[in-house]
Amino acid sequence: MCRFQSSTVLTLPVFQHTRYLLHLDSDATFRCEGSDQLDPFQEMARKDYVYGLFEVGLEDPGCTKGWSNFLKEWVLLNDIELPNPVAALSTAGKTITQVDPYNKSERMIEVPLGSLSLTWGTAWEVLDLDFFTSPVLMHFSKRVEGALGHYRFLWGDHLIRAYQVLLYAPLERVRCFDTAELHGRHGCSADGQFGIEAGSIENEEDPEGWQNIYSVLDNVSCPHLWYADGLEGVEWRGGPGSGTSPIACLKMCNSLPDCQGFDFVYRDLSQNCDCVMRMGRAFDEECHGGGVQGDAMAPWLPVSEPGATLLGAANRYQIIERMVERQMNCSLWQEEIAERIRRADVERLQDLP
Repeated sequence: MCRFQSSTVLTLPVFQHTRYLLHLDSDATFRCEGSDQLDPFQEMARKDYVYGLFEVGLEDPGCTKGWSNFLKEWVLLNDIELPNPVAALSTAGKTITQVDPYNKSERMIEVPLGSLSLTWGTAWEVLDLDFFTSPVLMHFSKRVEGALGHYRFLWGDHLIRAYQVLLYAPLERVRCFDTAELHGRHGCSADGQFGIEAGSIENEEDPEGWQNIYSVLDNVSCPHLWYADGLEGVEWRGGPGSGTSPIACLKMCNSLPDCQGFDFVYRDLSQNCDCVMRMGRAFDEECHGGGVQGDAMAPWLPVSEPGATLLGAANRYQIIERMVERQMNCSLWQEEIAERIRRADVERLQDLP
């Protein structure tokens, strides 16, 4: 599929006389209601844009093996004059959050990205086929295909698409479609980890809640990181380890931009908990330990009802698959690029020849 979307589809005879191609995945939707009902084809033609962008993201390092080196060699061996600043292509120094492969249900870890791991979401996109079928771009696409990276390293079409454009067209020829212009959604349901599950009533009230999951450290508290914000008597049927969540605590943390998680005490008898939001990430070695019988309980005694049977610290993480901007905000995207280029100028970042 990735090979088909990144190269084969561009040369299908059915599109021989087509200028602009709109690709829409089966799990992506457009909704005219609430948008400006912009015609994407007319807009592409208006300024001779070569690509219509709806989503951006970062690729999982497990699917970028060999990609950065391939691109660097391609630019060097073909003496390509890059149409965009190197910093606009780079993800050097960035990290993403992943489940620890050795302890999948318990711990999240930070993983460094490859230096060229941008993705432009191909779940919906508009392509100028005059550009994508030009000799220079077809040559590049065929070399990508010939490297067998789709099969050997799981190179995705959304990864390849970003650099098909960035290596051969200035960003001025990329049209970012904002959610206000073309409203819609993309993405499968969340997988029911400790968080607000997709399809639930709570998720309908908090549509961004599914972007976050929470990993729990048992028997610790971190009062030096507490906000003043917190909740008492939050329903939590079954408690920690039951597959359920203290929804009100999650929603509060999701709504606070600096919230990194929350500490909680849970009571078996009443099936509820109290929670206090945290401004930092909890770590075993930096927090009070010992559970309800140890030092961890001391900070809770003045602020919580008696009867606690369990306590812990939940750390907030974003789900990797959904780190992309599903509801694109073009101004923020443009500001991020400008800031990345500014920092690179200061640091003299050089990821490509």
